[in-house]
Amino acid sequence: MRKLMFVILTIALCGGFLFFTGCSKENPTEPPKVTEKQIAIITTTDYSSGNLASIVEGDTTAEINLLSIHSDNAVTAYGGYAYVIERMGADNIIKLDP
Repeated sequence: MRKLMFVILTIALCGGFLFFTGCSKENPTEPPKVTEKQIAIITTTDYSSGNLASIVEGDTTAEINLLSIHSDNAVTAYGGYAYVIERMGADNIIKLDP
């Protein structure tokens, strides 16, 4: 009888321990917090070719030569994306996800 009570008590304690280990202040179902950063996208041209570079807020150096683009281009942003519009002969739109 003592052995049976000991087994039941042990199972109850282990079960309770396993049950309460899942309770914590951290909620793993919360989505990760996203911090927004500002990015500058720079295009350069020498009238025969173009190139794209970027710099992130807080950085001291730019990421250069990221993409070779047409010499006649424009950059615009909409909806969290940057768009490179290649004109005059290239006629492309490149969507960038910063």
